[in-house]
Amino acid sequence: NRESKGGTVVIEKVRLYIAQHLAEEMTRQDIASHIHLNPAYLSRMFKKETSQSLSDYIIQERLARAKRLLEESNKKIVHIAEEVGYNHFPHFTTMFKKVVGVTPQQYRKQYQELCKWVAIDVMKLKTWSPHRIDPSLLLLYNGVVSKHK
Repeated sequence: NRESKGGTVVIEKVRLYIAQHLAEEMTRQDIASHIHLNPAYLSRMFKKETSQSLSDYIIQERLARAKRLLEESNKKIVHIAEEVGYNHFPHFTTMFKKVVGVTPQQYRKQYQELCKWVAIDVMKLKTWSPHRIDPSLLLLYNGVVSKHK
């Protein structure tokens, strides 16, 4: 299926372009120009190959990066918004809440609380029965602890 392989290559180029330009304002036209395709054709191809619109994918990627930054840094949320391409902070907060279900502030707080509880629960397990700890739980614990060192 030659067309599908060609579509896959184009989709990967689109994804790479979006990842590299998340902090910038980008339009369908910008992406299409970079890939050397007609914007309408690119949109149809992207939707056909991924079952997701180009604009939904960009929002998904921006918010995924914002979530990582909220988890892994102490940056001000307004700076995170700018870093993922939202120059209008209220719009970022609205989109984040619409997609994630909580505000960026609530997300960060909930993540930090989860990290504390995971650390406490794992420490209790270690003292209770260290040889019976699920290795994946230890990996999660170690990942949480290393993020907060």
